[in-house]
Order: sequence, then C-alpha cells, then structure tokens
Amino acid sequence: MRNVEFAIADVETTGIHPRRNHKIVEISVRRIDCEGNLIREFSSIVNPNRDPGPQHIHGLSSKVLSLAPEFPDVAGGVLECLRGAVFVAHNAAFDKRFIRGAFSEINKPLPTFPIVCTLSLASKLFPEIKKRSLSCCCETLGIQQDSAHEASADVMATSELLLRCIKRMRSSDSWFEEAGLDLSLPSITDWPELESTGQSLTRTEAEVQRKVPSGFWSRITENLPAHSDFGPGPQDYYDLLVRVMEDRIITDTEIDDLIQLAKGLSLSSADTDIVHRKYLEDVVVAAWDDGVLTDVECNDITEVARALEISDEDTQLLINECRDNGPAFEEEEEVTRGAAESLEGKTVCFTGQFLCKISDERITKKQAAELAAERGLVVAKSVTKKLDILVVADPHSMSNKAKKARDYGTRIIAEKVFWELLQIDAT
Repeated sequence: MRNVEFAIADVETTGIHPRRNHKIVEISVRRIDCEGNLIREFSSIVNPNRDPGPQHIHGLSSKVLSLAPEFPDVAGGVLECLRGAVFVAHNAAFDKRFIRGAFSEINKPLPTFPIVCTLSLASKLFPEIKKRSLSCCCETLGIQQDSAHEASADVMATSELLLRCIKRMRSSDSWFEEAGLDLSLPSITDWPELESTGQSLTRTEAEVQRKVPSGFWSRITENLPAHSDFGPGPQDYYDLLVRVMEDRIITDTEIDDLIQLAKGLSLSSADTDIVHRKYLEDVVVAAWDDGVLTDVECNDITEVARALEISDEDTQLLINECRDNGPAFEEEEEVTRGAAESLEGKTVCFTGQFLCKISDERITKKQAAELAAERGLVVAKSVTKKLDILVVADPHSMSNKAKKARDYGTRIIAEKVFWELLQIDAT
C-alpha cells in the first residue's frame, strides 16, 4: 500500500468568487497519513481587509477579524501542511481555488497537486447518502461535526469522512487507482519556499481577546491630563459622543476620533468624565419621558453605561433615582438613538450583507434601497464627500466604502439603528 499523506483543508470566505475580490477569513489544514495519524496541523482566522461578507454563515465579524493576521503572515504555516501531500476537501474545487488564489496574490504560486474531493468520493462509495453536503454526509455516516462552517471543525469532520472512504476502498491493493484517484505528486522542488512566521489566531483565542475590556475609558484618559482649567466638557465633544453612541457600539476609529477631539479642545480626563456622565444622564431623562422605565430601556441604559465604562453600581443608582423621584437633572433635548430624527432628503449608501430581517426574511440591498427611497432618502451606489450616511451591516466593517466614509468623516450607522430611524420593524 502506498505511503501517502493527506492535507485536509477548509476555508471560510467573504463570498464565492476570488476573482471578485472575495477573500479567505479562516483556514484550517490537517495533515494525516492513511491510518489517520496526525502529522501536523494549522488553523487561523485571517484578516481579509474588507467586509467579512456572510457573517450569518461563518460567524466572523469585522471586530474579530481585525485582530487576526493577514494571509501573508499565515501562508508559511499553511504551506508546511500542504507541501508534498494529497489535497483533500469537501467540494475541493472551491477550497483549492481560494487557496491557490491567495498564494498567487503573494507571488508564491503553488504547483499542480493531486486532489481528493470527499463530496464526490463519498457519494460514489456510500449510496445511502442522499444529500452531498458535509453535514448530511456526517449525519448519514454517524460522524460527529461540532460546528458547521468553522474551518477547524469542518476539517476534523472531513478527515473522518476520508478515513471512512479509505476503509471502504481497502478491499483492493489498488484502491487509489480503482477509485479513479490520480496521486502523482509534484517534486518537492516545485513547491515555493516560504518560512513560517509562527503567526496564527484561532476563533477561541480571538473571542478571549475580544472579551478583554476594550479600554475605551483608559485609552482616552491616558492621552489626557488629569486636570485642566476648562471646567465642564464642551458641546463639540458631547455632540460627537452622541453620534458615536447612536448604535451603542464604539469602534476603534471612533475612540481615536474622541481622543483627538479631546486633545484639540484641551480637555482633561475629569472633563471627559463629566461629559460621559452627562450623556448617560440625558439618556435616562429621555427614557423617563413617559414616566416609566421599561426593562428594554433599562437594558439600553446599562449598555450605554458599560460602553462608557461607568460602573453598574453608579448606573443603578441613577435608574433608582429616576424611579423614586423622577430625574433630578435639568431637562435637555432628547438624546436617544434618534427616533424622532428625520432623514428625508439625505443621501444614503449601503455596504455589507445585512443581518436584520423583516418578516423572517433577511433584508437585501435592493430591498434596503427601496425602503430608503420610499421614505424620501436618496440612495447612492458609492461613497463620495457629498454622502450623508453610510449604512453598515457591521459597525467595524473594513469594506472600501467604510474606509472611505471614515476618511471623509461621513456618518456611519449600523443597520439596526437605521431601520429604527426609519421606523421600520426589523429584527
């Protein structure tokens, strides 16, 4: 029996067409022998430097992917697993296309190599399999698949599927040939030279990093003096904070904008503390406008407070004060997510694949454009200096449109907030 090693691979991507600038967002390769013994493995999420695409499928947000290495940084680790092995994947043409394309982009083209597609192979060997997806193959054959559309989990499942196929074919000494598999391997010298950087970041590692406090407060205060003669925070900083907080998410870019504005206004950490707490007070006042603080409103208040790194204890005292006595603050203009704000006449552009649904159907860009136009907005296809609003599926989006909008200072609104502003029931 031939001594063959297999490199089982899986990629998650921003789309299905690498020639349309779709990129890898996660890659996993597991190298085994014919007996299933592990030789080496590599797995990492990958920063695509663009919008992450179908988050509802692969589950990777721009925020998580921004923590990841780029493909040139992980290419060496991937190559170590691929070099001189038989390439295996479920729907192998898809994974091969993206991997070869990624190596070509860094001027390290891969040689022709033998390929085994478990989708085709399992269908031939196991007629009881009615549907050819990896999940259906695994379910039919009793193979455990922990998390579909997570590259490392899919690779583990594909590895087991391959071993099941090998076991069924082994009745003959020529089982490779009988299965129609061409396993002629390229010379080792045909493979590019590329040293491993040692960089990788798994989903689990990224989630741990993301859960570490963002340091919003500390990142601002460490750049400011402890005290100044300025007194209460200025309206300009407050106004920017209102804009930043309208989607209840503070991105790194927005933090940098607040830091730069605070420096430009010669604010101290005490000054920004006053502004942050004043903003929270105004949110509570707005919620209390009808004399009732609902659970939803309290959750929103807590969300704002935590984003501003105001303690739960201080927030609860504020809420209790409203409930017991009414707000003890000077009446201010309503500070909400802008439910009363009119967007009529504004120009709007959309980027990313939306996650919100209307009547259990995911909103498409075409539908979004139609809804916006019905409510008097002008829909634009591109981001220019004249654009008023960019609606993003992900506030941390790395799409070209989002990058341009940040450069121009264009208002960026998360999709959920946008539908709220238009008073459209989207979940």
